[in-house]
Amino acid sequence: MMLTGTCAMPNEMSLWKTGMLTTALTGQSMAQMALAWTLRDPRVTSAIIGASRASQITENIGALQRLTFTEDELRRIDAILKED
Repeated sequence: MMLTGTCAMPNEMSLWKTGMLTTALTGQSMAQMALAWTLRDPRVTSAIIGASRASQITENIGALQRLTFTEDELRRIDAILKED
């Protein structure tokens, strides 16, 4: 992971790997998984989304259909992010 300020940002390859496995792991788009990942933290009370098209808003709302991850999914996602 590459650190930027106080936030840890995955590098492009980790992000690509995570995106490629998202559908297989959770059945969500990468955007939906990112929102669900953010909202799973009890300290987070809201997530600000950015969209340039109405279809992106519709996709993001789809994250609300599945806000949880299994322990296996969390373990696999964490392993992907730690590879680089």
